[in-house]
Amino acid sequence: MNKVVYVDGVELHIGLDRFVIGLPYPKLPNLDIANPVTNDVVVQINISQKEFVSCLKHLENTIKDTGKYVIGKCRNKDLKRYKVLSEQDGGLLCFYTLGFCFGTGVINIEVNPSKLTADKWGELLALISIQFYHQYEELYARGVVSHAEFYVDVVGESISNLVLIDEGRRATTHFKGTTYQGKRGSPLVGTMYDKASELKLNEKLIRIETRMNRNDIAFKDLIENDLFNPFSKFLVLNVNKLQLIANEFGSPSIKQNIVESGLFKGIKNKHARKAILALLKENAISWWKPELFWSTHKTLLLNFMPSNVGKIV
Repeated sequence: MNKVVYVDGVELHIGLDRFVIGLPYPKLPNLDIANPVTNDVVVQINISQKEFVSCLKHLENTIKDTGKYVIGKCRNKDLKRYKVLSEQDGGLLCFYTLGFCFGTGVINIEVNPSKLTADKWGELLALISIQFYHQYEELYARGVVSHAEFYVDVVGESISNLVLIDEGRRATTHFKGTTYQGKRGSPLVGTMYDKASELKLNEKLIRIETRMNRNDIAFKDLIENDLFNPFSKFLVLNVNKLQLIANEFGSPSIKQNIVESGLFKGIKNKHARKAILALLKENAISWWKPELFWSTHKTLLLNFMPSNVGKIV
């Protein structure tokens, strides 16, 4: 599930990567002396929790009935991660994480829209239709998005020529050779890496990706409403342009500070940081168009609406 666009002659592939959709576990509201929880509410929550457990067991049974799955390891022994395989070719269909984590029920479904063919989408929808009483519409209405990845692949660009900069306070972190703007589990994370190297391709291809890690956004709201633009707080610059900006401020080391530590941590003086940020925005690489990226992603997300999901190709 992706779309190809061209900006200033540069080929960009915009798409959706890994999505994790969960069903929230019913819990009693936080203690409030002024508004104590009534017995009726307690009874209803208990009923809802039993229904959640019943749904969890039903999901496990339907997965096992398909016959093609592998149980992976989880850090929490009370959770099971099912790798569900396609009955057509044995390839990956989706992941289910089911069980309990510190007393909280977990039902998570993980899919990768960019890697599912139309046939596998149909197979996945058929599985979901027997797992939920109201089929896909129930998952759509009740689900929350705990993780989502939005990517832009840039053809013909080299990772060594570019730098991804976060406008805000997210710390620059590093993990297995990849640089992240924000900690990997933060609510919003940006990253840029050599996609050609990952795919073992003899060409220039980089991926710029924003990742959302939250449990407070309804799946339906993400699809139907324009809640935020995850690309809006990031910039991409050519490293030579960044060095020229650093030289303008009479401090060539600014470039390395920003690359290694990020804008907020690398530039301590808030007035200098504000002035540098203004120059960074003016000199962002010509194909960096956050509004275009997000509007394209929003169009792709509409494929998840119940009226469209069966038409995914």
